[in-house]
Amino acid sequence: MVCEIRVINKLEIERLNDLAVRSENKRERISLHASHDSKIQEMLICMVGKNHYIKPHKTSNEKSYIWLEGRLLVVIFDEDIISKICTLDQDNKVIRLDSEKFHTTIPLSENTKYLEIALGPYKGTTYADWNFEDEQYIKLQHQYE
Repeated sequence: MVCEIRVINKLEIERLNDLAVRSENKRERISLHASHDSKIQEMLICMVGKNHYIKPHKTSNEKSYIWLEGRLLVVIFDEDIISKICTLDQDNKVIRLDSEKFHTTIPLSENTKYLEIALGPYKGTTYADWNFEDEQYIKLQHQYE
């Protein structure tokens, strides 16, 4: 059996950050998995700035967020009602989610990096048919800063 090893060094993380700075949505990722069919989906994600709206969504598999840098809120919903808010930061390094919960992420720092790991294969993302209101988003961001 061949064992592939992928090492992400400081230079690659700096490049990832530069790509995020230049991208329209101010975020970028490095996928560590080979394809959507991989048994484990691993993504190193970089968000630059605090103005990121990611529509509440869910996937068919469980996932975890592992802290690398900055601060990130993970907001979990029961339909369109906030049911739990978790902070991913130097004190709370890992958050694990069930697959059937809608959730979103809100960066609280100017530079946020985390590893997202989900069981594969990837079968798509279901987006909520409702929106997380701007005033709720901004209120949470200020409340947890």
